[in-house]
Amino acid sequence: MKYVCPNCRTLVDTEATDGKCKCPSCNTSFNAEQGRSLLAQQFALLTNRAYKKMTSKQDYEGAYKDYKTCLNLKENDFASITNMILCKIYGSSFDDLKYSDIVSTINEYEIALDSENTFIFMSFISDIIHQTKYFLKASKKYLTENEVFINQQYLDYYINGLKQLEGAFNFFDESIGLADEGRVKEFKENNVDFEKNYEDTKNSIKSALNSNYNVSKVGDVKLDGGVVSILGSNIKEASIDKIEDLSIIPLNQKANKIKNIMIGVFAIIFIVMIVFLIVYMVTKNFLFLYLEIIPVVLLVVAFLVFKYLFNKAFK
Repeated sequence: MKYVCPNCRTLVDTEATDGKCKCPSCNTSFNAEQGRSLLAQQFALLTNRAYKKMTSKQDYEGAYKDYKTCLNLKENDFASITNMILCKIYGSSFDDLKYSDIVSTINEYEIALDSENTFIFMSFISDIIHQTKYFLKASKKYLTENEVFINQQYLDYYINGLKQLEGAFNFFDESIGLADEGRVKEFKENNVDFEKNYEDTKNSIKSALNSNYNVSKVGDVKLDGGVVSILGSNIKEASIDKIEDLSIIPLNQKANKIKNIMIGVFAIIFIVMIVFLIVYMVTKNFLFLYLEIIPVVLLVVAFLVFKYLFNKAFK
């Protein structure tokens, strides 16, 4: 059983005796109920922070680490596991897609699709349906120009993504049959479009793997189950050879610009602080020590201003 020590806040994995536990780090004895309560509080704070990073800040790596830490507090927590997968998917790029992590990550853990986990699983599938639709649109938007793939490699990225998603939906088909039947039925009743969206998405993947496309400087190509046959006719040429950012979800450029300016301003203020400090140490003139207050105040003000602008950029 896991607890959080009220004294040193260390995670303690031990068995309670007469409702009491002992922390091996600080040797403090504490009430087991209090330790469980602190564990629940820490878990809630961590999941809230991770969710904010994932959905509002585009800090997918930071969110992933927080969700990973959540699993130390609550083993095999399925919500944390599925959100870890989403963090990987959101932070992936066309040349390093992570849809295959859906199956491999879930299989790493001991997950029973009971009533609670079935609801989480069905909600996760809904997220992947949305991501699949986004992938199809993003591929057309970023990898093609006037419906012509910019190069052969970009078509390969597209096919790889489709095959990974096909594997994920095959896994979903098998897993839904193992889930809590009543909970699945309830979820579908409360989400009336789910079944149609699910089947439409699978059909879209299958159709995309068996369609004709045009590749710049190559011409028409035919896909048969994802296998490429070059037809060579109707050769066109895109105006560009590649795109700069292969991210599936491009970073918020405004927020990124604010972040870079913030780093520059902070660096200048720190340099001024160091200069004042060095001059004071050389001259022993207390005026320069008092002048240290100015950059400190500017640092605090700059931090508050940039924090406000950064948060505003994501609204």
